[in-house]
Amino acid sequence: MPPEALFLHSLRCPNPLDVTHLLGSFNIYRNKLEFPCEPPLSNGDGDLCISLDDLADFGSNFFYKDCPGAVNFSELDCKKRTLTLPSVLSVECSDFVGSDEKEKKGVLEEGLGILPSDFCGMKSEIDQWRDYPNPYSFRVLWSILGLKLTEMSELSTWILVNSTRYGVRIDRYMRDHIFLLFRLSLKAVVKEACGFMIESDANVVGEPEIMSCKRRTFECAVLVRVLSWLASQLGILYGEGNGKFFALDMFKQCITESASRIMLFRSARTRAESSGVLEDLDDANVSSKVEKSLQNNSGGEVDKSLDVAQVISVSRVAAAVAALYERSVLEGKTRAIRYAQPLTRYQRMAEHSAMTAKAHEERKKRPNYRAIIDHDGLPRQRL
Repeated sequence: MPPEALFLHSLRCPNPLDVTHLLGSFNIYRNKLEFPCEPPLSNGDGDLCISLDDLADFGSNFFYKDCPGAVNFSELDCKKRTLTLPSVLSVECSDFVGSDEKEKKGVLEEGLGILPSDFCGMKSEIDQWRDYPNPYSFRVLWSILGLKLTEMSELSTWILVNSTRYGVRIDRYMRDHIFLLFRLSLKAVVKEACGFMIESDANVVGEPEIMSCKRRTFECAVLVRVLSWLASQLGILYGEGNGKFFALDMFKQCITESASRIMLFRSARTRAESSGVLEDLDDANVSSKVEKSLQNNSGGEVDKSLDVAQVISVSRVAAAVAALYERSVLEGKTRAIRYAQPLTRYQRMAEHSAMTAKAHEERKKRPNYRAIIDHDGLPRQRL
């Protein structure tokens, strides 16, 4: 049998691991919200580095896994899966206690409100964003501060509905993982905005200074870094470009909703609907309210299912990123089945030659190399 014919058979031979079984084998994507992990290591810049390879099952079921003569390109080509959590985000996790919460609460307890004209100006500004905003205006700053007073459940629904626009249809399990990463990012963005507001309040004395402050723009380095990090995590599943646009559009949708909530001169009905808003970015409030509701429904036992908002910890962030990796494996396999097309003879021969050469180079690095037939213990007839 010529090599290209044998290679064609390997392409047509059905995979023994079907997608249904693959979905059930994932232990992070659907079944876990967090997992116990070793203490993360710092990379010298204050960022936390967490290895995900030993904590999740990424769908490897290669039969000749321990055979030095067989080369599995899916494992050889994959990069080591590591989560790098920037310092601006790690300090917002429940594992670390912040020292600036009192200042943040002091800013947020002030009366928040924007005029309808400022809302229109803010909407026009963010509609022009094609990249991460740097800087942004005072109207956007005010809208960001209003995020602490905005009910985030509507954004959770927005993520589920609009994910298809960026190339992937997700379920509520994946929605909750993405929502957790976004909530963590928003905490750092709100913290930066509070710092801008405290600085502005300290320098404002008199009406001229107030007007000049409203015309001021703010260099938001933390916002750019945080959205870039979020986009890189979403890029695992959606791809680099779609992940970036998904993160940016998610943020735009969120501050638009926030601005509409704090806009002045609204109708009495609108004010009544938003009077009981939740501080979903506040871990303590989320945890206490969730526990109370679950205790009432389940007789005192707190459920830890994915569709429940939880306190943001490093282990939960790691679980969310591991779920993105697992979901990307599933997405790749389903797309391969859905869009499978036969290769021409020339394409098969070219791919066979490339893979043969690559495998030959890899075997040179293995001092304990044995042929697969020797690994199976089958006798070989030598001529």
